[in-house]
Amino acid sequence: MVTRPYTINEEKVTVNVSVTRINHYANHKSLHLVTTTSTNGGKWDAYKYAHHVIEDYARQQGCRRIEMYGRKGWSKILNKLKGSQGETYKETYVVHSMELENEI
Repeated sequence: MVTRPYTINEEKVTVNVSVTRINHYANHKSLHLVTTTSTNGGKWDAYKYAHHVIEDYARQQGCRRIEMYGRKGWSKILNKLKGSQGETYKETYVVHSMELENEI
């Protein structure tokens, strides 16, 4: 599995970091946005720029979609984002997790 990092800098300061990988499914490829974070107080303007760079890479690699796993709050941000050809994100599922207690 190959991951690819992206950083967005403003005035020589990193303001956004994202990591992607390509998932291969039976009928298509999908770019998985593994993680992304803003270091400028949650201002996501830099992320919008990063997303378009990531979107271009996904298209170059022949991916049919971009997917991201995250908490429900991500929908509020992703609903405002448009792809370069007008595409939008849809919430297709929510991932739940359970913390395991380990006796040491």
